[in-house]
Amino acid sequence: MSGASDSDTANWDDQGYKWEVTKGADVDGNTVITSATLPLAPGFNADTLTLPDTAVTIVTEGESTIETLSPSSGPQKTELSFSGPGPLTITEQVNIAGGATIIPLP
Repeated sequence: MSGASDSDTANWDDQGYKWEVTKGADVDGNTVITSATLPLAPGFNADTLTLPDTAVTIVTEGESTIETLSPSSGPQKTELSFSGPGPLTITEQVNIAGGATIIPLP
């Protein structure tokens, strides 16, 4: 599965997930994404989920599985949190540092 677009809240990925983004302005007045939420429906299953470079919350509504969480290219502001009543299984790795730094899950 490819990563969802972080530039347009109307774009759905071919696997049916959608980022809900909050936009604001940077110091130069340019529109930027300030936070993103990804609600996961029960039964969600993905090989790779690409995180936008912002504060991200993944909300599980039911049991969900993701193989790998990774940042967009050259992350500077990625923050990750989890919420919701459903269990989330990450089978391989979570990488929010970018570059060659990978934190494997046990």
